[in-house]
Amino acid sequence: MFFHKKETIQPVNIAEVHPRFAQLLLEQFGGATGELTAALQYWVQSFHCEDPGIKDMLQDIAVEEFSHLEMIGKLIEGHTKNVDQTDAFKSTLFAVRGVGPLSR
Repeated sequence: MFFHKKETIQPVNIAEVHPRFAQLLLEQFGGATGELTAALQYWVQSFHCEDPGIKDMLQDIAVEEFSHLEMIGKLIEGHTKNVDQTDAFKSTLFAVRGVGPLSR
């Protein structure tokens, strides 16, 4: 089990918004080599580990990756707040294509 603290591990301060940078950060957030992928890989690996120390270490790493995910999410939010988000939603991470009747 893990606990969520209400503050980030580092403050996220953005002096000037850059929506294009936020779009690039989406890959780091949930892409093939992003924080979400890393967190889930460590988490799932811990389920298949019988050594309690290694299992605990893998889960600690997963939780740390989730904190990175929160930081990247805050950066994306800060760079897209109060701006037109049309381009961000064109990203392949948001797009749902080729599935069901809505894919046309």
